[in-house]
Amino acid sequence: MWHEDIALAAETGFDSIRYGIPWYAVEPERGRFDWEWTDRVMAHLLDTGLDPIIDLVHYGTPLWLDEQFLSPDYPEAVASYARAFALRYPLISCYTPLNEPFINAELCAFEGRWSL
Repeated sequence: MWHEDIALAAETGFDSIRYGIPWYAVEPERGRFDWEWTDRVMAHLLDTGLDPIIDLVHYGTPLWLDEQFLSPDYPEAVASYARAFALRYPLISCYTPLNEPFINAELCAFEGRWSL
């Protein structure tokens, strides 16, 4: 289904697309990356001629990251993931490091109530 969505996006005439990658699926265990799905998506995106703007954290954090965005390990964990992604896909040059930054800032930092 994702390949049809990308094909439809390519038909719009735009030259770029923001695309979310599920961190929880890419790194199911800390430090173990499964790139199988992401490799297919990245290849297809690049084949369409669309310039991907990769949303690294769109669908939440991996289950192993206790307390999610509130985890004291979050900065190091997300940096490790971002580094691994950038090394794996050197043709990608545009990123959004976090989807909905206002909501994350509001619920995590200001109110401190981000929870499952």
